[in-house]
Amino acid sequence: MEDMFMQNNQQSFGVLVANLISYLERLNYKQRTIEGYRYRLRHLSKMLPEGNETIYDQEAWETIVSKVEENKIWTVSEYYKHVLLYAANAVFELHNTGSLEIHHKTRRNSRYPDDLLSPKIAEYLKVIKGKGYQDHTIYEHRTHLVKFQEYLASGQIDVESVSRADVLGFINSLSGYSEQIRYRVICCLRVFLRYLHDVSVLETDLSIFIPKLRINTNERIPSIYTAEEIHQILNSINIASHVGKRDFAILLLIARLGLRASDVSILEFSHLDWQQNIISITQMKTGKRLQLPLLPDVGNAIVNYLKYGRPESPSSRVFLQARPKFEPLNHAAVSNIFQNLAHKGGVLAKPGRKHGSHAFRHSLVHELLSKSVPFPIVTQILGHKGGNTTLNNYARIDLNNLVKCSLDVPAIAEGGLK
Repeated sequence: MEDMFMQNNQQSFGVLVANLISYLERLNYKQRTIEGYRYRLRHLSKMLPEGNETIYDQEAWETIVSKVEENKIWTVSEYYKHVLLYAANAVFELHNTGSLEIHHKTRRNSRYPDDLLSPKIAEYLKVIKGKGYQDHTIYEHRTHLVKFQEYLASGQIDVESVSRADVLGFINSLSGYSEQIRYRVICCLRVFLRYLHDVSVLETDLSIFIPKLRINTNERIPSIYTAEEIHQILNSINIASHVGKRDFAILLLIARLGLRASDVSILEFSHLDWQQNIISITQMKTGKRLQLPLLPDVGNAIVNYLKYGRPESPSSRVFLQARPKFEPLNHAAVSNIFQNLAHKGGVLAKPGRKHGSHAFRHSLVHELLSKSVPFPIVTQILGHKGGNTTLNNYARIDLNNLVKCSLDVPAIAEGGLK
């Protein structure tokens, strides 16, 4: 925090507040959000000795923090205390860096209106769609490039006139993200900048100046749940309720068949072949067709939900929200269902334990490997495009069985290899 207060030109709180509001308006924040900032910043100004005329330095900031924390003058919720301090820090951050950390806007970026997209970004998205990119990949590129667009907008810079310094400045602004997210944003940006050069929008290929960011995936061992923990989570579900019937069927699909949350969310009636007891679905992530056996316990759970738990709806999707308008569940909702039930089941207490639905997928791999199921079959069940994906991403969870997959090294004849 110390660097935040090293200012060459101290200014009054009122001036810095006006700069912040102007910045938010340039980034096309919703009026409701801007008014929320105005309200909180007015509240903060009353805590300063001279109001908006107070020079906003470290001492003034500490005054605000102490008054918010002590909370002696007025009663506020813990959440409101948090947003007050966030607003106080935002004023400083913009003044000292020229921008705000943008990771807090990811959810808003996903709803960014098409008509506010930069024409060059919109054209790029159409190009990659024409190349056969999956919808979720296009969505990811869109979200990350909106971040880049908003960063440029904060400095009133057009995409067509972006410079090397602008690119590096944007990358530096990503410091609040995790390593994995920074890696994804940088990958999308690199491809976009290469495209701008290819279509002669930029004279220089700025992608060559983007630093390499490598993630050592071998250090990340997937989390798994034991069979006892999986039963514990499933047993915590109240299958007497409508929601419980739905959640039980969803978790069985993930635990017993290894479906991704995204594939569970898009499951339709046409994907269920009750005559042959088969689930046949085109995976959202890979676009590859996948066929899996409709196991008796999974099929019974789905039938129980359809007969006694699913709201009436013309939707072709199997799993719906439990509240009106009974919209189909999206993949994020499926993941949240797993997280809530795992927490309820009391199995999330271990440090470092991953709590996404993908952990059930890892657990299935562990179970299959422990039963000496060959890797090609495991790969088929998971719907991976190739065996290398399975080996690279999942084999580390069962090193003992991985040894069994090694090939014998041929003896070397005297005189060397022939």
